[in-house]
Parts: sequence; C-alpha cells; structure tokens
Amino acid sequence: MPDATIVLTIFDKFLNIVGLIRAGKIKRDDRIDQSLHALYKALNETKSYVASLNEGSEKDRRKEHEIANMWHEARSLSE
Repeated sequence: MPDATIVLTIFDKFLNIVGLIRAGKIKRDDRIDQSLHALYKALNETKSYVASLNEGSEKDRRKEHEIANMWHEARSLSE
C-alpha cells in the first residue's frame, strides 16, 4: 500500500486536473466526470486505509485488493 507521500502526490495531481477543467483547458464531458469520480473514490479509500494503518490497524489484504481495483478502474476510465 502506498505511503502518505504517494497519496499526497496523487491528490495534488487530482487537484491539478480539476484546476485545468475549471480554467477551460480540458473540456469537461461525461467521460472526464466518470474518471474524476473514480479517481476521487480511489484516493479517498486509499487515504482512509493509510490513516487506519498509521493508527495501528493491521493490514487488510481484502481491502488492499478492493483499493487496487478502484485505482485500476480510475486508470481505465482515463485512457
């Protein structure tokens, strides 16, 4: 599972994409919306899981697999 630095880097890139959309440099359409939603969902679940690990929770392979699938879906939608 990624550490907090990786999660923050991904979040920063997410914010950059949102900024480009707001500035009109990327045309917003349904595919962009779906991709952003999937990215946000994966990011949010990753942040939550990493926070739980930092608080002492044990690794949960099932949860890690679910999160990996979310990232895969987000990537697939962005291609």
